[in-house]
Amino acid sequence: SEISNSAGSYVCNHLFYALMHMAAAGGHRWRGSFLHVPHAFDAVARPQAKLQLDDVVRAIVVALDATVPMRAGGK
Repeated sequence: SEISNSAGSYVCNHLFYALMHMAAAGGHRWRGSFLHVPHAFDAVARPQAKLQLDDVVRAIVVALDATVPMRAGGK
C-alpha cells in the first residue's frame, strides 16, 4: 500500500471527514465509514490496477461482515 496524492485522495478524504463531522455535530447515533475500492485488473486496463476483481469483491464482503455485527450489537 502507498499514499496517493491524487485528486481522488482529496475527494475521498473530504467525503470521509464530512461524514464524520455530520455524525458528531448533529448528535446522531449512527456511525460512518469510508472504504476506498481500488481499480481492479478486470475492471480497467491500467498498470496501477493491482488486484483482481474477485479479490476486491472478497475484501468488500469481509469489511461488511465485520461491520454489520457491530451495528446489530449496538457497539
